[in-house]
Amino acid sequence: MPLRPTALAVPTLQKSSVPIAVAMLDAVERTRIPPERKRFYQAGGKRALDITLSLGFLLTVGFWLLPLLALLIRLDSRGPALFRQQRVGRHGQIFTCLKFRTMQYDPTAGFAQATRSDPRVTRLGRLLRRTNFDELPQFLNVLRGEMSVVGPRPHVPELDTLFSHQVLGYARRVSIRPGVTGLAQVSGARGETRSVSEMTNRVHFDLDYVRHHGVLRDIRIMVRTLRCVLLGDDKAY
Repeated sequence: MPLRPTALAVPTLQKSSVPIAVAMLDAVERTRIPPERKRFYQAGGKRALDITLSLGFLLTVGFWLLPLLALLIRLDSRGPALFRQQRVGRHGQIFTCLKFRTMQYDPTAGFAQATRSDPRVTRLGRLLRRTNFDELPQFLNVLRGEMSVVGPRPHVPELDTLFSHQVLGYARRVSIRPGVTGLAQVSGARGETRSVSEMTNRVHFDLDYVRHHGVLRDIRIMVRTLRCVLLGDDKAY
C-alpha cells in the first residue's frame, strides 16, 4: 500500500493578489513537474487496459446490470434513467459524462454540489451514490476514449472556473484522461469541495497520480475502490 501524500499548505494572500500569485506559482509548478514520460503503460498500455476492463465489465455484468438499474430508477422516480452532464476532460476538452440519475428530475436546475442529506436525492439514488453504482455508465465514456478507469475525476466547468486560478497546479490535472475512480477518491478527498483548502487537498492527490501513475498503482486504486464500495464511504452521499 503506497503512502498517502499530505495536503499542501495554502499561503495566506490578499484577495486581489490571489490570481496573480497563483499564476506565478503555477508556472513554477509546471517547471517542477516533468513532462509525462512515454513509457509503455503511458504510451498505450493504459488505454489497452481501459478497453479490456470496460469490455469485460459490459459483456459479463453490465449487459444485464445497467438495464436493470435503469428500470429501477424509472420506477422509483419521474425522469430519465441517465443523467448527462458536461465535464472537463483531457487537455480541457468538454465531453458528456454519463451517470445514473440519483436526484429528482428538474431539467431547469443549474449546477449545485450534492450535500449530506440532500433533499434532491431519491430513495434509490442514495443507495446508488453510497455504492458508487451511479458511476457505472462511465465505462461507456471509457470505451469512447473520453475517460480512463483510473485518473483524476472530471470536474464540471463551473468548478474549474472557480478554482483554476486559486489552486497551485490545477491545470496539470487534465494532462491525462479523467477517471471513473482516482487516487483522491480512495484517499478521502471526495465529496463537496466548497473551499480552496478542500480543492487544494484533492488536487494534491491528483498531481501525485499524474506524476507517478502506472499499472501496479492503478490496480491498487481499483482494489481500494472495490473496498470502498463493499464497506461504504462516509463521503459518498
